Amino acid sequence: MSIGVAKNVIDESVVLGAKAVQITGGEPLSYPHIFEVIEYASISGLNSFLATSGFNCSDATYSRLSSAGLTALCISVNGISEAVNHKSRDSFEESLYAIKVSRSYDFLRFLNVVVTDDNIDELKMLSEYAKKHGVSGVNILRPVSSYDGSYNPCLSEGTLGKLAETICKSPTFFNVENCYREYWEYVSANKFFCRDVGKTTYFFNVDGTVSPCSKMTKYKYHSLSEMFLRYGEWGSGCYEVK
Repeated sequence: MSIGVAKNVIDESVVLGAKAVQITGGEPLSYPHIFEVIEYASISGLNSFLATSGFNCSDATYSRLSSAGLTALCISVNGISEAVNHKSRDSFEESLYAIKVSRSYDFLRFLNVVVTDDNIDELKMLSEYAKKHGVSGVNILRPVSSYDGSYNPCLSEGTLGKLAETICKSPTFFNVENCYREYWEYVSANKFFCRDVGKTTYFFNVDGTVSPCSKMTKYKYHSLSEMFLRYGEWGSGCYEVK
């Protein structure tokens, strides 16, 4: 994404009343304009959340992120043991190192976790590790297959049940993606009473087009305004929690 497109995205989001920009990838810390984008979001009045695998983790990097006005660093890790994490991610040591190093800075820190049958039994331990290191919360992301088809996560009803039970024991510590249809349908059908996400996130593609969420990129619009006008095309495909 060019820096011009990135700034246009921020400008339109501000006009339409957005509260935050979530910067994801790929790996955002390999993006050459990352600090400029965060600073522009900050002076525009937006909170900024950056998702990272722990790439380029250093005091120098995190000091620049802090100076640019980053609101929160979201570190991706899917298990408390390397063997379990490696089933879906390669960056285990980098992620744990980032959790420790980033503690010295004044932005919030969260973990981004994709829960599947492979790692559900480590979620409690991973959450305890996060709390021990001063992490503010855990974001539960919807499992999706890799683009090349090499990874196809398995999520059984039993795993959804364990996930709901864990979240409901610490409802202020967990956040769940609003587009995580399977989870929200499960908790609704089984009468779990949890704190829901209550917000909606929209996804800007590299070319500046916008989609309802990162899992629905077959729907692409030239602007947020256009997307809202054509809600009927995609509205039934995104599970939105009120």
